[in-house]
Amino acid sequence: MKMKVLIVTSSFPNTRNTISGNFILDQINNITAFYDDIEFIVCTPNKTINSIEKKLKVYNFRYFFNKKYEKIGVESITDLIKKNKIYYLIILSYTFCQFFKLLRIMLKDKPDLVYSHWFTPQALTGFFVSKIFKIPFKITIHSSDLKILSYYFGRTGKRIAKVILKSSSGISVTSRSIKESIESVLTKTEIDNLNILQYPMGIDSLSINMANKDLDILKKLEPNSNYIMYLGRLVEKKGLENLILGFSQFSKISDYKLVIAGFGNLENKIKNLVDKLEMNDKIIFTGKVGISEKKTLFELSKILIVPSDSVAGIPVSEGMPVTILEGIYFGKIVIASSHTNCDDVIKDGVNGFVYKSNSSKNIEKILEKVTKLNSEQIDKLTFNALESSKMYDSKGSSEIYYNFLKKC
Repeated sequence: MKMKVLIVTSSFPNTRNTISGNFILDQINNITAFYDDIEFIVCTPNKTINSIEKKLKVYNFRYFFNKKYEKIGVESITDLIKKNKIYYLIILSYTFCQFFKLLRIMLKDKPDLVYSHWFTPQALTGFFVSKIFKIPFKITIHSSDLKILSYYFGRTGKRIAKVILKSSSGISVTSRSIKESIESVLTKTEIDNLNILQYPMGIDSLSINMANKDLDILKKLEPNSNYIMYLGRLVEKKGLENLILGFSQFSKISDYKLVIAGFGNLENKIKNLVDKLEMNDKIIFTGKVGISEKKTLFELSKILIVPSDSVAGIPVSEGMPVTILEGIYFGKIVIASSHTNCDDVIKDGVNGFVYKSNSSKNIEKILEKVTKLNSEQIDKLTFNALESSKMYDSKGSSEIYYNFLKKC
């Protein structure tokens, strides 16, 4: 009999051409491609198209009377609260609506395991549902979840986190820094009694390999030009303003062009900055990208840059961006900021480069350094990147997460 896993997530792709939450669908695809004794059910607020994967059952739910405010999972909780205090109320409504939707799913589908992605608030709802139905409960913590809970709810938030963590039958974290956030909540003895996996999400290399080239992207970019690519959401914590400022200085001595692939609430602000700097001939915006566009962009780019920054006054940190894993899988030179917490994967100067975050000057310097590498140095970096990517491809990541989920 197949093991039924109920995934609880605030973010999930609504089409194949959506970046948001794609790594969760990738995780499902990777595991089901190699193991036939496990199946997944997904509970997510975002309106999804179930035919993305016909074998996958996806349940959606509404959580606010006005749809324009239903942005949890599309934008980060910290960004939403920063913009409008009404999101304190909306998050509360979201939590209750998700909980009651989970109750209905439990009664109908009778899963064997509740698996929450992100701590706030999915771990909370997953915890209560698992207790009611007396089944195991596991969590993957992606970024600042625990810090956010303590930041907004103080000691009460920390106590809630402690109870949930101790009650879980398994926790996975995508970077060392996230594991350290658990260590700030639990004692060493409590941590030793938990099943904690430190491993990034992995990539769906099977789908990437099968994807066709995207003709629209090929029209926008010239095959023989030098491109540096940013791939991801256009939001504050991604460090795009420093990237553009640093690149604008670097471009004075270089013929490289910068490709910004993705969308988000900072898009207009970033485009205005590009206009102000008169860099429209050097910086290209692609908008939303799906798997075909992504593959084509990686093949055309020489460098991938992941410039995540800390945000003043808010305890936001990155998990391990999947984009970095995709970059090394394609054998690209990966440049990542220290804020990405990528030190489990990227060894500076060996299979990529890491620079100190929150500085446009540091971006300018690292771009100058990387673009001066000779062919022998580039070949060595490419080889090391490809070798290190093997443990994060479909086969490697599916084995890790399959064993994590099956171990109850």
